[in-house]
Amino acid sequence: MSMPSFPPNGANMTREDALTMIIASIAMEELALSHILNAEGEKLQYILGTLPGSNSCPCPQDVLAVNKSVTALVEAVTQNQMLLKNKLDQVLEFCPHPPVPPPPCGPKPCPCPPPCPPSCPSPCKVHPCERSILQLTVQREGLLWAPG
Repeated sequence: MSMPSFPPNGANMTREDALTMIIASIAMEELALSHILNAEGEKLQYILGTLPGSNSCPCPQDVLAVNKSVTALVEAVTQNQMLLKNKLDQVLEFCPHPPVPPPPCGPKPCPCPPPCPPSCPSPCKVHPCERSILQLTVQREGLLWAPG
């Protein structure tokens, strides 16, 4: 994966471009944190002798010291994750939401695999198996956790 390239001084950057670049930077920070956590896992495997090719016999003080180090790093990563989540939440507030398409009207054959569920009570209601990802996304927004 290559590093993103930013235009000099934000030349010719639209609002959508800026939001996309912020989201990409958040994703890259998440990727970096995953590599850090993986390295900590390998450090634990090495000190415990479970990493292929290692045959260490650590004393309890070494294991406790590595455990303390890993714990401190995981706490720092957790704090960073909270900051990244807040940053992403703020960016997503400014992202335009796609318009929700109107539900299709009229009788249609049921697209569900057999056995077919009972048909909708009204011809203008969307059959449960015909929901689009946009409709499910809008429905999901009402279920998200809100502070307070």
